[in-house]
Amino acid sequence: MPTTEVTLVLSDWTKGNNGKKFELPHIQMTSPIVEVKKSVIQALDASDLKPESILLFIGSLVLRDDKLLKDYNKSGRSKLSVDVYERVDLNLKVKTLQNCGAGACVCIPIWSFLCRQTINVTIASHETVGDLKQRVAEELDDPDRYSADKIRLTFNNNMLFDDSQVLKDVGMKNNSTVTILVDCCYWAKPRKQANKPAGDAPPKEEKEAEGEQEQAAVEGSAVDPSVEQVQGSVEGNGDDPQNNTEQEAESKPAPPSE
Repeated sequence: MPTTEVTLVLSDWTKGNNGKKFELPHIQMTSPIVEVKKSVIQALDASDLKPESILLFIGSLVLRDDKLLKDYNKSGRSKLSVDVYERVDLNLKVKTLQNCGAGACVCIPIWSFLCRQTINVTIASHETVGDLKQRVAEELDDPDRYSADKIRLTFNNNMLFDDSQVLKDVGMKNNSTVTILVDCCYWAKPRKQANKPAGDAPPKEEKEAEGEQEQAAVEGSAVDPSVEQVQGSVEGNGDDPQNNTEQEAESKPAPPSE
């Protein structure tokens, strides 16, 4: 008969605890990991902790919130040993370094050290190198040139080839600096500016342009009274020069008779 419940043997490494042991029985195998975390917090009597602020490990494998407990107990064991850690976020500085090379063969001009950009990334210490590459790719927002599988990162003068390596195992700490190799003359644009079509005018400029057009239309519809009088006289006289001459002759006084 398949196991429907499991007992979790917890090792508490939170708040300076040195692996203090607890047992948490009668946990359903179909429970989502996020619900298991809530039960663990109650067992540890740590009401100040939140499910998103703790990590559960079985060996070196982190239990993901979107998974079920049975996904980590394929063999149907009645007891599982789980390590409990507090989540640690790392604020990393990813600096660009322009280069002329491909793969592991890299040629770095001296001047490239004078024109570096810094990308700030916040990521949990239990995430992997592949996760970090994905975050950097999202920040660059240039999938044609710098997708996660095309990004090359170095840390402590070592190329990070293994995407499965955990960041804390690589030696990364808070405020660590990671280098991303980019093409020569490459300059990353801010994400908002990069996502915006080049032909779009800012809303403020559009409103100003519309206002100018409306003002021009109003000015064009207004007519100076003096202009109206001149136009009226021209329309009354007509455009034919012969008519104008006849009118002038009629208006002249007749010469006196001798």
